[in-house]
Amino acid sequence: MATREVTVVRVYLREGEHLLGKIVEFLHDELATTSEFFRNRTRGALSMTTKDQLLHKATQTWRWLVKQWRNKRSWNARFDRFARIGAKLTGRAVAFNAALLIVAVWLVTGPLFGFSDTWQLVINTATTIITFLMVFLIQHTQNRDTDALQVKLDELIRAVEGANNALLDLEEMEEEELELLRARYAELARQAREEIARRKAGEDR
Repeated sequence: MATREVTVVRVYLREGEHLLGKIVEFLHDELATTSEFFRNRTRGALSMTTKDQLLHKATQTWRWLVKQWRNKRSWNARFDRFARIGAKLTGRAVAFNAALLIVAVWLVTGPLFGFSDTWQLVINTATTIITFLMVFLIQHTQNRDTDALQVKLDELIRAVEGANNALLDLEEMEEEELELLRARYAELARQAREEIARRKAGEDR
């Protein structure tokens, strides 16, 4: 009788230990799942915060670029200053000597690279990019100098008594109007030469 009771107790204890192990395993899995859930939520919140910050910064940058683009006076002033400085620097003998030195170094390194296509591509790409950018700088500087020269000529025409004020702002006229004025002044020049020739002929007599 006692042996049967001991056996029953052992069976219950064994079942209890097994059930307790299942409960502990279940709680462990649930805790791990819960921790992973909150970790993902936190990571997602941080990720959303980072995305919102990046989106906000990108929006601010875009608005600043649009504002700068609309502010043509500021943009033109910066480009004008950059073009004048670039034209002055590239127009000096130091810039030419530096370019000549670069070409000399490129030629010397030719045998080291076996005059390969990559070696030729380096100088071709560099010169193409520099030439492409210099076209805009030179054209801007030339336009600015031409405009300044035209203003000075207009002021001289305006200040001289008896000058034809119709010649002010002459560069803005159409091609047909320029042809008429050119023909007119060519006729005046011809008459002036004829007058000079008649005076010389009268003095020779």
